[in-house]
Amino acid sequence: MTERSALVLIAIVAVVAAVVAVVAGPNFGVALFMGGAAALGAGAIAVLVLSDRVRRAGGRATVVNTEILVTLRAALSSGSIGRQRVIAAVQSVELGFGVKGGPSIGIDEERRLVELSPEKFRAWLSEQLDRLERET
Repeated sequence: MTERSALVLIAIVAVVAAVVAVVAGPNFGVALFMGGAAALGAGAIAVLVLSDRVRRAGGRATVVNTEILVTLRAALSSGSIGRQRVIAAVQSVELGFGVKGGPSIGIDEERRLVELSPEKFRAWLSEQLDRLERET
């Protein structure tokens, strides 16, 4: 039984129990029992619906690889050698994600990029990241 079908079954049982509790009226024992069943069903529905949305205490946090961020930050501030590292990282991402055509930077293009001003190089990098995001 899937979670969705369990949710539907619990909802049906809760509604039937609530209806029986209302119809039982003067029979206090039946009304109390069925009202309790309806409340339990509503609670079960709430737990099933909200369990995926609430992060459990003690759960594992998402691991973020910060090493690449530190490497790229250092590379961006270390001149032409750093730029070559950034270009290599972009090519590595292209290969890793299987972007159309694979690495798109030739030797002459790499030399041109290394000689760009910092502002133009960062603009190129921004364009590459936007392109990679679109194509992956």
